[in-house]
Amino acid sequence: MDIKIIIGDSRNMSEVSDESIGLVVTSPPYWNIKDYGVAGQIGYGQTLHEYLRGLYRVWTECYRVLLPGRRLCINIGDQFARSIIYGRYKIIPLHAEVISQCERIGFDYMGSIIWQKKLP
Repeated sequence: MDIKIIIGDSRNMSEVSDESIGLVVTSPPYWNIKDYGVAGQIGYGQTLHEYLRGLYRVWTECYRVLLPGRRLCINIGDQFARSIIYGRYKIIPLHAEVISQCERIGFDYMGSIIWQKKLP
């Protein structure tokens, strides 16, 4: 088996052939929480709409490169929105937005796994 590691931007995976990947596992960047220090990064300094638009481009590319019977596993959590921005604290249901995006692209939603993080 040949293994090739590509360091790049998942919004444009032109170096990856159509229908050539068996599985994608990803954990997208946090929205407006962490600056990864990369120009044009997804998430930091963006509106929610811009962030989701960037993620949509990633899912579209994932769909293109995945083999038939596609499996895309996404580790994403909902996020607290600060009251400074929204006037009150609230939770942004990012998981629901991602499910909706992926279904529009052509993925079938197969369910969620809840990661219950516990302190040691």
